[in-house]
Amino acid sequence: MTVELGSDDRCRRRRTRPHMIAALPADPGHTLRYRPVMANGNGVPEKVAWVLVRDDFVLVTRSHGRDRFYLPGGHREPGESDGETLVREIDEELQATIDPGSMVHFGTFEIGEGHPEHGPFRMICYTADHRGELTPSREIAEKAWFRYADRDRVSVIDGLVFDVLHEAGRLS
Repeated sequence: MTVELGSDDRCRRRRTRPHMIAALPADPGHTLRYRPVMANGNGVPEKVAWVLVRDDFVLVTRSHGRDRFYLPGGHREPGESDGETLVREIDEELQATIDPGSMVHFGTFEIGEGHPEHGPFRMICYTADHRGELTPSREIAEKAWFRYADRDRVSVIDGLVFDVLHEAGRLS
């Protein structure tokens, strides 16, 4: 699914998976703070993110010096596929190994040009199996398992993922 938030704070939606439906307002109380990311051919900065849900909780991480939590993942290096990016980023951030063969596209979320907090920005999300303990490393100060009630502690774009998980009954 792609969710786009425009300057008028109304959502436009395009479904890529029929069971995922969201029409979500912008939340000006959140600030997106991402390090510089690679842009796609359209010049939109992108992040590849991992959605890991266990027992109605979703995994999030917080970088050193940041207040907000984010889904684990990061920017694509030149020439990398989404799978290569996710494998590298999760190894760097959580010292775990993603099984690229198990990756399933969960949704693509986008904040459009003119959003009051940030834009444009695109986050391409995947679920995937992993091996190894989830141990924060390098730039990650901590990992946490959040419920939907913790939505106000994540970025705007990550909040969109929380909303979809909640509507699907996977995050209470």
